[in-house]
Amino acid sequence: MVVGVCLELGTRGLFVVLGDRDHWGYPVNTNVFKPYLGFSSVSYEEGGRDRYGFRLNDLNDIGRDLTEITECEFRIFLLGGSTVDGRYLIGRKDMLSVRLENLLNEETKSGIRFSVINGGKGGYISIQSLMQHAFYIKYSLNPDFVIHFDGSNDFLNGSTYWPDGEFLGVESNMHRDTERLFLDANKSRKLGGAINLLFRRLADYSAVVFLIHKTVNDPKAWSRWSRLRPILSNPNNVSDIQTEISLDEWIEKHVRRYLFNIRMATQ
Repeated sequence: MVVGVCLELGTRGLFVVLGDRDHWGYPVNTNVFKPYLGFSSVSYEEGGRDRYGFRLNDLNDIGRDLTEITECEFRIFLLGGSTVDGRYLIGRKDMLSVRLENLLNEETKSGIRFSVINGGKGGYISIQSLMQHAFYIKYSLNPDFVIHFDGSNDFLNGSTYWPDGEFLGVESNMHRDTERLFLDANKSRKLGGAINLLFRRLADYSAVVFLIHKTVNDPKAWSRWSRLRPILSNPNNVSDIQTEISLDEWIEKHVRRYLFNIRMATQ
């Protein structure tokens, strides 16, 4: 008992001393599984998201109903990743959606009221925005115009957003987080997976369990974190990260797939 308490306190102290991680356990999940997208934001007031998981500005109502459209309203959806979502922005008025909405309403004196809906979600690749457009917006939320503002996530190296190839046929059309979700669901049906899931839950309460669970499930996590530390302290050191695929593979897998998805979106 005493040894266990000492290990727990020592591990918690280690996280504090290292500085970049002042807590243990996995972050609170604000995502929900969504067919075709893999994951989407949940509706929650603290995060400024409405019932659809769309980001709100200061004037929007969290309970707004986008299945209806007001008279003289021209509704635009802006889709993409964290750039659209407004990650790290201090004020909601700084979001691209709000800036575009204000600009359109200031410059246009025709009596039409423009509303720009922020449908961005951090980490989304173009296939997810395409599916979001086709299945969750086009036929139910009255869009007059849809803007796809993405690409940077599609062009990141394979270790970040692209799948490991566990499912044949999907290749670049599945987000890595979605792949992991299905893999975890399959594994949980077996004894080893059920035990792993139990440890995953306990990891939110114990630094030691978190350390063990993280190391077993993602052995490269700590080396990856140590490589990221100089970049977190100095963003100019981006060259310190080594890409894990060749340039030719990068172009073939990402750029061509992205352009294909853009052509699909325009149709």
